[in-house]
Amino acid sequence: MTRRPRRNHSPAFKAKVALAALKGDRTMSELATQFDLHPNQIKQWKDQLLDGVSDVFDDKPKAPREPEIDIKSLHAKIGQLALENDFLEGALDKAGLLTRCPAGDCEAICREGAQGNDGPEPQAEPDTASPASRDQPGQPILRAASGQCSGPQADAPDR
Repeated sequence: MTRRPRRNHSPAFKAKVALAALKGDRTMSELATQFDLHPNQIKQWKDQLLDGVSDVFDDKPKAPREPEIDIKSLHAKIGQLALENDFLEGALDKAGLLTRCPAGDCEAICREGAQGNDGPEPQAEPDTASPASRDQPGQPILRAASGQCSGPQADAPDR
């Protein structure tokens, strides 16, 4: 006797077989022959149908709903983060660690002494080069790596 490959039956076929078994006008052997199934399989599908019939008339939804989004809490979180961001930006600006882009047109904030992506981390202390090399006396020099803050066409980094 050769082994038959496993068959996957569609839900519509299973319902058809289970309803035919539920009618009771034929025996399990006749249904098994008609649908080319084992009688135990027909019995299992019939039992599943009978167990699930009460769910058809149930008032509760079948699938759990997606969690409702609380807009108030999201707006509160956005406000809190914006406030923290503004505070930290002001504190860093006051300490001289952050200054605006020298091009003036872009919204990017450049760290003083920024090296490229391949260089070391930016230095936190202001550049103390000769006063003649500064754009404005008393202000730190902004150095941008290749393409960084080169004017309005430069992409502003995400904060």
